[in-house]
Amino acid sequence: MGSTLALRPRRPAPSVSFRGVSFPTPFPGSRRPARLLKSDYVRHDANLPDIVGPQAERQFIVTALTAFPDLQFEAEQLVAENDLVMCGLTARGTHRAEFMGVPPSGRHVDFQSVDTFRLSDGKIAEQWVVMDALGLLQQLGAIPT
Repeated sequence: MGSTLALRPRRPAPSVSFRGVSFPTPFPGSRRPARLLKSDYVRHDANLPDIVGPQAERQFIVTALTAFPDLQFEAEQLVAENDLVMCGLTARGTHRAEFMGVPPSGRHVDFQSVDTFRLSDGKIAEQWVVMDALGLLQQLGAIPT
C-alpha cells in the first residue's frame, strides 16, 4: 500500500510519508531546494532536457504545480542501496494551466513515474526520471489514444 502526498503551490513544503517514515521534499513555498539539492544538482528526464541546479528544479516544480494545483504522488515502491534511492510512484491531478505546450483541459490525469535519486553528503546530487509522458499527453487530449 502506498502513501499519498498532496502538493500545492505557495504553501509550506510538505513531507513524503512512506510506511511511517517522513522525508522532507524540495517543493515551492520554502527554500528547501537550496538545502536538499546539491549546488550542482542535475535532473535527467527521459522526456525533457536536463534540469541543472536547484533553482531550475524549483522553477520546474512551480510550473508543474501551477498546471496541476491538486497534484498528488502516491509512493508505490521505495528501494535504497548505497547512494541510490528509487521511488516508483503514481501521480494524480487536474490539468488547470498550460503544461508541456498543452492548454488547460480541466481533465483529471493519473500517470506513473520511476524516479531514482543519487545522494551525496546528505543531499540529492542527481535524479533520473522515467515518466509515462505518452499516457499523460493522451489523457490531456494532446495526442490520440
